[in-house]
Amino acid sequence: MKSAVGTGASVSVSLCSGKYDICSHLTERKQGFFSLSALLIALIVSAAFILGAAIFYSILSYLSERRSLEFRLKKAIMNQRLYMEYQPLVCAKNERVVGVEALVRWHDPLYGHISPELFISMAEQLNLYPDISKLVMEKATRELKPLLLADAQFTLAINIGKYEINDPFFLDNLLRVLQHNAIRPQQIKIEITERSGEYYKKNRRLFLTGEEPRIAHRPR
Repeated sequence: MKSAVGTGASVSVSLCSGKYDICSHLTERKQGFFSLSALLIALIVSAAFILGAAIFYSILSYLSERRSLEFRLKKAIMNQRLYMEYQPLVCAKNERVVGVEALVRWHDPLYGHISPELFISMAEQLNLYPDISKLVMEKATRELKPLLLADAQFTLAINIGKYEINDPFFLDNLLRVLQHNAIRPQQIKIEITERSGEYYKKNRRLFLTGEEPRIAHRPR
């Protein structure tokens, strides 16, 4: 006669002879994961599912953040991926190019060309604008240095906004960059857009004439 008894932790098998008074008993204990109770197994499976979902969400959030414009703008500024374009300034009398206006641009590998109005506004909201201002100042003077040194009448126009107007150290920093590149301050034109005009009027004392860069107030 053969009988089997199973529990959560082991399985017992008994085999008895019908002719002789002899019985054999075999007990096999469950090993590893299967030795646990059904309730504990369910808890472990549930915890593993929750952990897996949390890891998946974290990866998804990270990838989503990397795709966001805010994240990509921070990386672009950090890695000096913003670049300059220069618009010629032509003398109306003789149609000669007498200078250029520095314009900051951003081309993202994922989203392509990003409008300056968009990323400048975004930079202001993220407190990244000071980094862009510094980048423009340093890149424009460095890239235009050969032209500025070759022609003392050639000018470089740099657009500024309320941040630079309200920054008491802006002109000092600009003059330091010019001195480092041996560029005459008179060759730099600071252009203030219409929307920043009120800030300029209130902070005009920061923008002096003489050896300082020249100021141009242009409506936009």
